Amino acid sequence: MIVNGDAPCALVRNVISNDIFAVTGLDNLHLSAQDIKVYPIPVSAELIIEGANEGTGIEIYDIIGQLLYSGVITQNIEKINTEYLSPGTYLLELSTPGAGKVIKKITK
Repeated sequence: MIVNGDAPCALVRNVISNDIFAVTGLDNLHLSAQDIKVYPIPVSAELIIEGANEGTGIEIYDIIGQLLYSGVITQNIEKINTEYLSPGTYLLELSTPGAGKVIKKITK
């Protein structure tokens, strides 16, 4: 599978929550879907990302691929205001140059 024209990626299904993660850059992976916690799901006023390294890029896309939020992790527990998001399904992309990407489905 190709994600945004990048290198092939692996898809991993979390059987417990039925979420789908796409992980790219498997040759030199420093991001791990297992190490990163994203909550609460469904999200309400703020989304919390825990366990990602400082400097990791954060992007939130709507289901048709429009970029709605872009930022960078600055602390071990990052909080993102999501009050502006309408109810629906979104994709959270966490990426570090040379280390790959983790994509997680979030709902509000």
